[in-house]
Amino acid sequence: MPLTGIVTRTVTADTFTQETGHALGTPLSLSELNITSPRVLEVDMQHDDADVTGSTTEIPGDSVLLVDRNTIVVSACGTYFEATRAASPARLVRSSQGQ
Repeated sequence: MPLTGIVTRTVTADTFTQETGHALGTPLSLSELNITSPRVLEVDMQHDDADVTGSTTEIPGDSVLLVDRNTIVVSACGTYFEATRAASPARLVRSSQGQ
C-alpha cells in the first residue's frame, strides 16, 4: 500500500484517553500501555483505504506511538503491541572491535 503522506503530532495522555474511548468504546490510558510520559509523538502514515481483512479499512501499524528512542507502540484493530529495539550479539561484538 503506497503512502500518500506522513503526519506527526504530540498526543497528551488526556487526548489519547479521549480518542481511544471514541474508537474502542472503552477509554484506554497511556499508563495502561506502560507509557509513563504525559505525552508521546504519534506518527500516522496516510494511505488510501484498503480492504485488508474484509471488516475494516485499517491497516495494522499505520499509526505508531514513539515512546522513547528504543520503543514504539503500534495498534491493530484495538490491540496494542510494543516493539523494543535491541542490539544483536553479533552487533555488539563488531562494535566492541571498532568495526
